[in-house]
Amino acid sequence: MKQRTKICFALMLMSLALFGLTAQVSAKASFKTFCLYNTISRFSYKADMNGDGKLDTLAFTMGKFRPDSTQNVLIKMNGTRVLLTNVPYSYGYDIQYIALSNKAQFLYIIGRGDSNMPGLHAVYRYDASRKKLVKALDLSTYLGTSGLVTKVTTKTMSVSNGCTLMPVGRVSWNYIFKYNTASGKFTLSSTSATVKSAAMINRDDGYDNYFKKSQFVAAKTFFTYTTGSMKKTAYTAAVNDALQMTKIRLYKKGLYIQFKNQEGKTGWIHAYQKYNTGNQSDIHSGIFYGVNSRLAGGFYG
Repeated sequence: MKQRTKICFALMLMSLALFGLTAQVSAKASFKTFCLYNTISRFSYKADMNGDGKLDTLAFTMGKFRPDSTQNVLIKMNGTRVLLTNVPYSYGYDIQYIALSNKAQFLYIIGRGDSNMPGLHAVYRYDASRKKLVKALDLSTYLGTSGLVTKVTTKTMSVSNGCTLMPVGRVSWNYIFKYNTASGKFTLSSTSATVKSAAMINRDDGYDNYFKKSQFVAAKTFFTYTTGSMKKTAYTAAVNDALQMTKIRLYKKGLYIQFKNQEGKTGWIHAYQKYNTGNQSDIHSGIFYGVNSRLAGGFYG
C-alpha cells in the first residue's frame, strides 16, 4: 500500500509538472493520470469538460476512511457537485483525464479494493443538460479486471485488462473502445484481442522461458476448435506439444483462448464462463505444464 501511494504521488507530480494545472486543452488525443490514496486525498485540475472553449476547474476530494473500507470521492466542477462515488470496499482511486478531442473529454475512475476486486470502473462525460457527470462506459460489465487507459486516438481508447484463467494462469490484453458522439457512449470495437502471458516466473521447473514467450506445453491431449461455438475441431494437441497463445475472445459471457501449433494451425479452447448462478473458471484446468504452480490471486487477482 505504501509503495502504491508513492507511485501514485509520483504520477501526480509528473502530470502536474508536464501539463500544468491551468494548461489549455489540446486538440490532440491525450490522457493524464492522478491518484487518490491515503496522503493524497484531494487535488484540482483544469480542463474544458463541457466543450465551450473555456477551462473548467475540477476539484477532487476523497472522504475519510470508513469501517467498511469505503472512501467516497466528491467531484466538483466550477464549485458545483457533479459526481459523488459510493463504492463499497474501495480504499483508493485511480483517476484519468481523457481527451479524444476538444469536444470529447472524459474522466475514467477506478475504485480499488482488496485483492483487486472490481469496484468502480467507469468512464464519465459531462452532461450539460443535467449538469453532472454521467457514465459513458461501465467497464465492470466486461470480464476481467480493467486497468488504466494505455492509448487514445481521436475516436478510440485502449484499456489494459487482465485476469487469471485456470488453463493458462495470469494473462493480459487491451480492450479497445470506440466513442459514439450521438449516443454519448463507448462501445467495444472488437471482441477479440492479442493476449500475452503475465504468469509469475522464477520457477525452477524449466518452463519460465515458455511463459515469457506466451507459449504453453501440453500436459495432456485435448481438442481445440475453430470457433467459440466449440462444435468443429481445429486440431488435437498432444502431450508435450508447444503451443503459442495468440488471442483472447469475449463470447457469450465467456472467455476463449486461441493457440497456434507448430504446423501453423490455430484453434480455440473455452477458458472461463460466467453464469447467473456463479463463475466457472476451472474449464480445461491442468492441460498445460507449469500453470498450477503459478496460479495466484483468483480470477481478479
